[in-house]
Amino acid sequence: MKTTVLKFFTLTVAIFAFSTISFGQNTDNATATAGARIVTPLTIENDEALEFGDIISGANANTVKITPAGVRSATNNDALLVTASRTPQAAQFTVEGEASLGYTVLISENITLTGAVTSATMTVNNFDHNATGTLDETGKETFSVGADLIVGGTQASDIYTGSFTVTVTYE
Repeated sequence: MKTTVLKFFTLTVAIFAFSTISFGQNTDNATATAGARIVTPLTIENDEALEFGDIISGANANTVKITPAGVRSATNNDALLVTASRTPQAAQFTVEGEASLGYTVLISENITLTGAVTSATMTVNNFDHNATGTLDETGKETFSVGADLIVGGTQASDIYTGSFTVTVTYE
């Protein structure tokens, strides 16, 4: 009987041993780090205005273009580009933010210039810029904006003004 009890005891221990293994813990854990970076907000300043200069309108409509490099041209010879009192130039902007980060530039699609005396209008469109889209190691970039001015045939003599918006956003 001693053998039977010993066999029974051994069998019971074996059963409990296997049941403990099969019901062992099946969990694990890992540790992750968390972090954040606070980035300097973007700012933009207008350093120079977009100026198409003095133009003598011809009988036909014309497009006067200022490139981001400040080069002025006309689509035909009907308009006469002169430099009497207003020097043509591209607009200039300075963007500041976090060093070496990328950004995008969004410019108004088109705007209207209105005469101060006559209330006549002209359209400015096809805005173009020479921004690289990346701030330098000091967190700055200066870029220029050019556009096209649609001058009507026999456009009224006046000083025309309007404004456009340049928006910069981190990528």
